Amino acid sequence: MQLLRKLAHGIFFKIVLGFVALVFIFTGISSSSLNFGAPWVAKIDGKKISLNSFNSELNKVRESILRRTNEKGAMQYLASPQFRSDVLSNMVNKVLLEKLSEDLEISANRDLILAQIAKNSAFKNKEGKFDYEIFKKFLAQSGIDENKYIADMQNQIAAAIAFQTFNSISPISFDYIKRLEEFSKEKRIASTLTLNISNVSDIKLPDEKTLQDFYQQHKTDYVKPEFRTISLITFNDKDFAKTLQVNDEEALKYYDSNKEQFQKAETRDFYHIIFDKEEDAKDFISKLKESNNDNIAQSFINLVKTSTNKSQKNIALNGISKKDLLPEVADTAFKLNSNEYNSQPLQSALGFHVFLTHKINASEAIAFDKVKDDIKKKIAEEGKEKLLSDKISQIDDTLLASNSISETAQKFAIKSTAKYTINKDGRNENGTISDEIAQLDDIVTTAFSLKNGETSKVLYSKQIAKYYAFKVDAIEESHQLEFNSIKQKVGNDWLIVEKGNKLQQLVRNIAAQLEKNPAEIEKIARSHKIKFDKAVEFSRFNNANQMMPDELSDKLFAVKIGGVVTTSAAENIKIALLKEIKHHTISDSEIQAIGGKYAEAFGQEITGQYNQFLLKKHPLEINDKLIKSQFEQEAAQ
Repeated sequence: MQLLRKLAHGIFFKIVLGFVALVFIFTGISSSSLNFGAPWVAKIDGKKISLNSFNSELNKVRESILRRTNEKGAMQYLASPQFRSDVLSNMVNKVLLEKLSEDLEISANRDLILAQIAKNSAFKNKEGKFDYEIFKKFLAQSGIDENKYIADMQNQIAAAIAFQTFNSISPISFDYIKRLEEFSKEKRIASTLTLNISNVSDIKLPDEKTLQDFYQQHKTDYVKPEFRTISLITFNDKDFAKTLQVNDEEALKYYDSNKEQFQKAETRDFYHIIFDKEEDAKDFISKLKESNNDNIAQSFINLVKTSTNKSQKNIALNGISKKDLLPEVADTAFKLNSNEYNSQPLQSALGFHVFLTHKINASEAIAFDKVKDDIKKKIAEEGKEKLLSDKISQIDDTLLASNSISETAQKFAIKSTAKYTINKDGRNENGTISDEIAQLDDIVTTAFSLKNGETSKVLYSKQIAKYYAFKVDAIEESHQLEFNSIKQKVGNDWLIVEKGNKLQQLVRNIAAQLEKNPAEIEKIARSHKIKFDKAVEFSRFNNANQMMPDELSDKLFAVKIGGVVTTSAAENIKIALLKEIKHHTISDSEIQAIGGKYAEAFGQEITGQYNQFLLKKHPLEINDKLIKSQFEQEAAQ
């Protein structure tokens, strides 16, 4: 929609797109696959938007955009699925707005709308007065009549009234907002101590009995999990690409059998002019007939210059294919011979056209040498899938017959081989996961489903687009590790736990000292060599988007001045002494601005809820299969 809005310089589009933007507040189109052959593209509560009306609207909007610009971005947008989606969304929204007007019994006075049209500067003449002819021209260019335009305006006003109503009913209390904002923006100033394992000292080494007892208490932590050793091969389609070589003879055979695919379409160079009125177009053709027919093209150019001040460059359409023209004029334009013009104006929604064929660029075959490489790639691509399927089948058969990874790798010249020892988490005995194991989908699950000595079938990993197979070479069952074999590890684990316990005890002791003598905090920090911060500012929330405060802030905002709080982390534990509460006062002007934001947010929430209600009451169905099919057919032309 952004590009459509950018292109929409005309009043019609300003109105329609304002309408769409407003309605999108209420609606959002969701798609579901329905009845491929049905003649409708959308149904809103049973009311159908037919395929014919959809195509008509597509052409109308497309022509209106082309009337205003032919820049590359616009052409790309008009050829995209997004353009179709935007146009259909607009049509659906119009129907939903009609339903909205009916549901809420909202209507706009026709005379009031007519008065607004009369005041619109776009419909005024040079004297500043409303000119009905200008208004009629606008309607004709937009492809709508006066009644339809007014009905659309009435629906827009209904939507605007509904939206404004939703926003105006927001029950916002400025006193409540003031208290809420001041509460949320309060600050706390605290002195903090940060403790970690390095602050713990004087731990005596454990004796044998202490370690034995620790081992028994944590015996389940010293069980070695089951490990499996596998031999692995990996490959992809490129490993076999060298066996699929396409020669020139095969490519030429494909070229001769599919020559229709290798044709440049006929194009034409036109001189072209368009008129708003049929009488002007007829007058131009009449004058052209009276001109010098020995050089009709030059006569066309000269006549355009004298009647419209347009140059030859402005009217030249070069290298135009039939599909580049509007359907209403394409057939006739492409029946013209060289230096021939249409004897009667050709009408489209854009106006009345006169074409003169300046040059015909006939369709011609593209030389084989220019497309040879592309043909080879196409044949190779088409044959790749079958080749790969055959290779996988052969590898599976070899694995089944030989039960050998090495023999299979040698037979098929697979160079990517490896050995891994893994547990059920895919980790090796050092506790790490290799990159290759992490990238191969389902390898761990499959490895632990096979018996010792069994090979897998060929499997595929989407992560890295590779095929793989493996054999389980050995299984080491899960078992309890004996104390003597892991005595050093038990000692290290005991030390970690003991330091953690000592740290927690130190935190409790210091917190107790601070509660008795808060003024001694700096002295306590020095005696224990603890990191000390004298005045740290804390917000109730770390940032505007944070829904919950962190642990330390949460605790500080729950105590009075002089209160001591601690965090529950295992390391880098914080002890904080609350020193000051900083209140925040909001001015009346700030309250008004903040209140507007609260009201807008509330209104949007109500609007969103009404949107859901509207779509439930008037169910929307999109025949996306039909739309997609039609788009693909046109794209293929």
